Formats: sequence, structure tokens, C-alpha cells
Amino acid sequence: YCSAPAKVNKDNEGFQESNKMHSINGYVYGNLPDLSMCMGNKIHWHLFGMGNEVDLHSAFFHGQILTDKRHHTDTVSLFPATFVNVEMVADNPGEWLLSCQVNDHLEAGMQAIFEIKKCFPNVHKPRPFGETRQYFIAAEEVIWDYGPTGINQYSGKKLADDSVSDTFFDSRNDHIGGKYKKVQYVEYTDDTFSKRKEKTPEE
Repeated sequence: YCSAPAKVNKDNEGFQESNKMHSINGYVYGNLPDLSMCMGNKIHWHLFGMGNEVDLHSAFFHGQILTDKRHHTDTVSLFPATFVNVEMVADNPGEWLLSCQVNDHLEAGMQAIFEIKKCFPNVHKPRPFGETRQYFIAAEEVIWDYGPTGINQYSGKKLADDSVSDTFFDSRNDHIGGKYKKVQYVEYTDDTFSKRKEKTPEE
């Protein structure tokens, strides 16, 4: 929100930063849904960095041990336009925080919560190798709600009232709240891109 749009210097670094949403899969402050797994399962995390040269991230998996290029770690460095595959054995049951440890990204809500459940019996089965998959993906503009619950799941406060997050979620005094225009990747059934693929409840 700005009171005099014509006077805004769009090249100002502070203005550019104020218009960015540091999110994980389009969600902030622990609102990313359905990150759950069974204790003992081997999990593959596929991490992709977006943005430009200032978008450097340190993905920190609290309470876990990851294997990245045969090295054991709990933090993965992620640069723009890079793709990282890491493995994790879900050893510690409970709710855990996945966050970017860059200070202003962390304060801006770049956090997700994942849960490791005690599942009996362990239903994990190894996947076969050599399978070819074909997808039809389009990029489409949508009005996206970055915090649909209205709650900072890390602090328990309302997003619009929290001093850290109200910059993005305050809808009073002509502010626009937590809904912003963004690009969403949408899957279609074939290369005509005429019919969207139906999502399962898990998706």
C-alpha cells in the first residue's frame, strides 16, 4: 500500500522488499498444509529456489538430520534457479519447524510446520526406478491468500494484529490484507490445456 503511487521510486530496494512475500510453496507463518509423514520413513525433500540474486535461502529442518550429497546436515543452502534433492529419515516424532534462517526472511514468515507421526505398521514402500512421467503445466495468475487461517501458527497470534506480520495482513486503513496476485502452476490432463486435472484430497 502506498498513499502516492505516482511518487514511488520503483527502483528503491526498500520498496521492492516491501512488495515481496517470502513464502514456502505460497504460504507463510506455518500455514503450509499437509506436511505429515510416518516415523521411520525415508523422506525425499525436493527444494527449488526462486527469485533473483538477492533470494538466498538457508532451509533449516529443526530436529532432523538430512543427507545432502553424502554429507549429514540439518540446513540446506538454496540459491535462485537451483534445485536440491535431500534425504531424511523421519526419526523424531512430533511437530517440527522448517524455516529459512536468513533473518528478514524468517521475520517475514518463511516458516512451515511438518509433523512426524507414529504410524503402525510402517506403510512406507520403496518406489521402483525407471518410471517416466509426463505432466502438462501452465502458469496462471490468481488472487492468492498467503495465510488462509488468519493465524501465525508459530506465535498463535492473529496475522493482522502481530507486529511482525501485520505489514502483510492488515486490511484496515485502505491496506489490502493478505491476498495478493501471484502466478500459480496448474496441471492439465493433456497438451491442449483445456481441462484441469482434478486434485486428490491430499493434494
